[in-house]
Amino acid sequence: MKHSLLFAGALLLAAPVLAQDAPPAETADTPKYPSGKVTKEAATFKATAAEPGEVRKQTSNMNLDMKLEINMGGNVQKVDQAMEQGFERTVTITGAEADGSVTGLKVSFSKFTSKQSMGGMNDRSKDLVGKTFVLELEEGGAEGDPSSQPAEKKPTWKMTDESGAEVTGFFVKSKLEEIATSVSKEGSEGFQSVLPKEALQPGTKLDLPEQAFKQLMDMKGSQNAKFGKKELVYKGTREIAGQACGVFDVRVQVSDDSGRGPVMKMTIGGEMAISLDGGRVVLVDMAGNLGMSSSDPNAQMSGGGVITIKSTTSFSK
Repeated sequence: MKHSLLFAGALLLAAPVLAQDAPPAETADTPKYPSGKVTKEAATFKATAAEPGEVRKQTSNMNLDMKLEINMGGNVQKVDQAMEQGFERTVTITGAEADGSVTGLKVSFSKFTSKQSMGGMNDRSKDLVGKTFVLELEEGGAEGDPSSQPAEKKPTWKMTDESGAEVTGFFVKSKLEEIATSVSKEGSEGFQSVLPKEALQPGTKLDLPEQAFKQLMDMKGSQNAKFGKKELVYKGTREIAGQACGVFDVRVQVSDDSGRGPVMKMTIGGEMAISLDGGRVVLVDMAGNLGMSSSDPNAQMSGGGVITIKSTTSFSK
């Protein structure tokens, strides 16, 4: 589930800056936070590392509707913008160390959608749909200041298509990199990292891992992101797609103050379900609202909209 905030910024053809003040108040048009029935009981999560042969079938869909008023030197324009992004893909773990470090992946896309109601977006489905990619971990070069001792090493991925040809296009490489990062860091930076070994009682609060949320919302480049609220509250258990899951109530308020560009503020909430056997994220179902503004005298702007996100993942070996 990526680019939910990135394409919001594309509305303005500029990198968005999330405001630090309180998130926008709910309106009649704001979707209610998704919530389903659960059995209110304690649950113990058995988080396991990724293993070769594990297959993940993932479906994601995200929608954003916004209404903006833009004043360009006295020329006022009202803009209604609807955007949608989604995918269906299968991710297979082809290599992993004993500690769960992933060393190989195979990724196949059966669907990829990226569209908006105004101006259109490049149709990139042909770059992904019906294709399978192979990723193998390699040791990369130095990261950061080359004069530093010792230099930090950044792992890199060799990416090829089914014929063995190297993947060179930035768009496809970035998509595959997102997947590899999400899978390889789920134990150290993902939602697994906050699951306690003891049984969780309904009402227990956990601190939502920031990096995992950024990955989920495609905010990886938001170095200055600040969270006003980021919590998971365990509610109970529910079976989802044949998997016993612990269900959490999610509430997030996020801001990013880089001091440039338009200002965007967001609050979002809903449910997240994590499998009891494995500690994998099975369901994300969230909704919220965005507010956008700018005090630039040459490009004043105000408005906002609503965002909905839903993703499901099934696991098999």
